Amino acid sequence: MPLSDRHLDRDRGATAVEYALYVALVAIGLLLGVAALTTALGVTMAGVAADPVIGGRTSGSTPTATPTATPTPTATPTPTPTATPTPTPSVDAPGAPAALTAAMSTRGRVQATWSAPTSGGSPSAYRAQWERVDSGATCDADEFSSPDYSWTGSASSATQSDLDDESWYCVRVLAANTKEGPWAYAGPVLAGPTPPAAPSSVRAVSQAAKAITVTWTAPSESGLDYDVEWEKVDSSSTPCTADEFGDPDEAWSGSATTATQDSLTASSWYCVRARTDRSGSTSTWVYAGPITATPPVTVPGAPRNLVDVNEGKTTVDLDWDAPRSDGGASIGNYVIEYRKSGATSWTVVKDGSSSSTSRVVSGLTKGTSYEFRVAAVNDEGQGPYSGILTHSTDS
Repeated sequence: MPLSDRHLDRDRGATAVEYALYVALVAIGLLLGVAALTTALGVTMAGVAADPVIGGRTSGSTPTATPTATPTPTATPTPTPTATPTPTPSVDAPGAPAALTAAMSTRGRVQATWSAPTSGGSPSAYRAQWERVDSGATCDADEFSSPDYSWTGSASSATQSDLDDESWYCVRVLAANTKEGPWAYAGPVLAGPTPPAAPSSVRAVSQAAKAITVTWTAPSESGLDYDVEWEKVDSSSTPCTADEFGDPDEAWSGSATTATQDSLTASSWYCVRARTDRSGSTSTWVYAGPITATPPVTVPGAPRNLVDVNEGKTTVDLDWDAPRSDGGASIGNYVIEYRKSGATSWTVVKDGSSSSTSRVVSGLTKGTSYEFRVAAVNDEGQGPYSGILTHSTDS
């Protein structure tokens, strides 16, 4: 007999209740399982009931395509046009300022004047510079390594004041726009009064072992003083220029036209220079030399103390002392002359060359009065004669 029949046979009322509860529990379990599955699949129970999908189609209806929203087109921005730059016209540099001159305007002031360049672009400004130099300098770029004064402006002249009124200056000027042109040069110019004329015919003469005398001819202007300097140099071939006189060894100032320095180094070579001076305004230097501080070689002096030490009928022995000065060179010979007393012409004794201070003269006439004289000779020539000695031969 089936189980349900057996239950009904025992207690049909209780079995029906149990069965109803059993069915209800099964239904609840099914519902809970479906709900859990639906949640996992992301489908609501309402959607499952209303529109179940089977095999890609909706149960009980024709599938409807979900329309895709058409995107709103984005407006393309209109580009802002870039302004084309206006090209800067090419500008030529100006040429050098024309007709540049430099001159002392007043003591201690040097004015530069010029004209606009005659070539290149139009200038909008000028630049001027002043540089102190030696009086004989050449005004060029080499003198302007570090200018003493500068000026910038649009005028065609510029004046620099507070200059040393005993110094010389070079001036240079350039023109400029957006570019700078080449320099123009002028000078040198003295920033003080016009200097006096320089001395002329400057000569240097060695007077003694440590003395050199300088002589010169004065300019026509009166009331001038003079400056003289001595500078020791290396040799006789050293050129006497300003480069040798950084710090002179000796100096002299005065109104005379000759100057001697007697404390020089013997046998050394010296350059000398001289200039005129008018109350602090000086001329250019005039140079002489080199010259050695040694007296010049001259002819020897006259022999001294001529005597006869032995006499015969036709001969005479002469003796003398050497001159006090040999003229700066050794005496190489003595010239002996004789004549009969009262005669006008002299006869040279031909006995060769000798530096001996005694000589025998032969070939004389016995019992005759003669006159004798002697002269010394060195490389410069023959010096003056000694005093005359009168001697008579034996009869």
